[in-house]
Amino acid sequence: MGSAKEQIVAGAKRILNEPSRPCALFCWSDFVAVEVLSIASEMGVSIPSDVAIVGYDNSPVCALAQNNLTSVDQSGALLGQTAATLLLERVRGRVSAQHIILQPQLIARASSAAVSECG
Repeated sequence: MGSAKEQIVAGAKRILNEPSRPCALFCWSDFVAVEVLSIASEMGVSIPSDVAIVGYDNSPVCALAQNNLTSVDQSGALLGQTAATLLLERVRGRVSAQHIILQPQLIARASSAAVSECG
């Protein structure tokens, strides 16, 4: 089956070589998205002209000039702070359920500039 990286490489090459290649790829993590950026570069696929790429997590590597990766920021610090606060409230006796929705934010960078034609 191969390592995770080998699977990412094989999958990205297959998708990027398709005659009807998608105009955008949303990767489940920034790690995968950066790997896809690298593969696209090796294959001569222009980002974002040929295909836009978006990652998830907004890790520090996204902002590096060679990546310039658009990513979804899930506000990890705020998630952790909120979870800790809710836990402490439970420890202190709160018994009612709390429902909190934290909105992720899209951090747009050069990997997802407007695509002229998609579809």
